[in-house]
Amino acid sequence: LNLVKEFLPKISIVENVPGIINAEILNPLAPQDIKDEIDDIWRRLEQYKGRKASLRKNNLITEEFEKEGIKLRNEKSSMMKKLKSEGYLISVLEDLKRIYKEIGYSVKHSVLNAAWYGSSTKRERVIIVAIRNDLGVDFEFPTPRYMNEKIYKKTLPKEYLELPNPKTVNDALKEIDYNNQEDIDNKPMNHSPKTIERFKYIPEGDSIANHIEELPNNLKISKFYSRGSTMRLAGNEPSPTLVPGHSNFPVHPKENRSITVREAAAITGFPNNYKFFGTHSKRCEHVGNAVPPALARALAQECNKILDDYYKA
Repeated sequence: LNLVKEFLPKISIVENVPGIINAEILNPLAPQDIKDEIDDIWRRLEQYKGRKASLRKNNLITEEFEKEGIKLRNEKSSMMKKLKSEGYLISVLEDLKRIYKEIGYSVKHSVLNAAWYGSSTKRERVIIVAIRNDLGVDFEFPTPRYMNEKIYKKTLPKEYLELPNPKTVNDALKEIDYNNQEDIDNKPMNHSPKTIERFKYIPEGDSIANHIEELPNNLKISKFYSRGSTMRLAGNEPSPTLVPGHSNFPVHPKENRSITVREAAAITGFPNNYKFFGTHSKRCEHVGNAVPPALARALAQECNKILDDYYKA
């Protein structure tokens, strides 16, 4: 928003997770003692989480330690109630709209699903579009191009009934050149034998959390486990949002390994010649943090329409 205020572009787009719609933040005008109290509680909570992670690895979590965590969470809960009751919390979305309005923009937002526009992932994003007031035009969110009842949470409108089904994980994987030995983004991770054995117990489209009891004792793990490395993708459906856990993505629909950076990128909608840089962890993050290109393209095309009309006038 500071950049928008400085450069005053004709169109500004913000994207974020759907949770931002209901998110609240502390009013900047809140008293300093309230801010200090919040900082103290949150700092102690973060320190507790760090200690808990360390103790869990060595199976050293005690009942007394758990009680300390409950006390901290109760402190946080009491503080949140106090902030709410005394009016110190404000809506992130409304605050954002207020700032845009002060700068000179009209704003609208919508939750869009990347699978509606051609990605093989059901990633949902809140898209907030601000149009500079002097343009005198209204932004229309792009019309979905793919649809079925699984990727539309409400009753399907009539105009969506004839749209093709969304692209699936298998559709994306078919586009990859597996003969290209020079593509470092398509090199599978070197999993340990135990990890590979665990993967064999995960049915397609399911999670290991639902099959812990089926594992032999030497393979059993806590249900508190990275989502990314415990879920096997369903090949005949779009993927859930791809978030890399412990530097790797979910398990391949058929093979007993995590999907590669290239496979995750193809599911997200990147062209197969797109190059990622950095460590394996960073390249996973780049894919996982990206706005799926099909969604970005659909938004850009709507921006083009507005700009074409503006320059023709």
